[in-house]
Amino acid sequence: MSGDGARAPSRPPPYAVRRQAIATGRRRGADGGAAAGGAGAVLVAAFALEGGGVACLQLQDEGRLRRGGVYLAEVDDPAAPAVAPRFDELFAALAAAARAAPAVGPALAGLL
Repeated sequence: MSGDGARAPSRPPPYAVRRQAIATGRRRGADGGAAAGGAGAVLVAAFALEGGGVACLQLQDEGRLRRGGVYLAEVDDPAAPAVAPRFDELFAALAAAARAAPAVGPALAGLL
């Protein structure tokens, strides 16, 4: 802020606050994707991902789902069900990324 009281232009936040459809438990498809119907929607901060899709951070407790949950959706659409990845899915994806791009292997090794 300058001495004359003028404010610097503000940038929009890197996320959008919205209700996001999610799929949990038995409503998740066998392939790890969301099954038809989803499990409702929760209030999230949605962060667009460079490679497409969106990562969502749950902002408040809703029913049995506690705030702080993380969900991933393949497309940036509030109606497209997002899922909470399982740890085995995350580790498998990291291992595949390390095999596909050997240059990033050392950086990912500490995560595995």
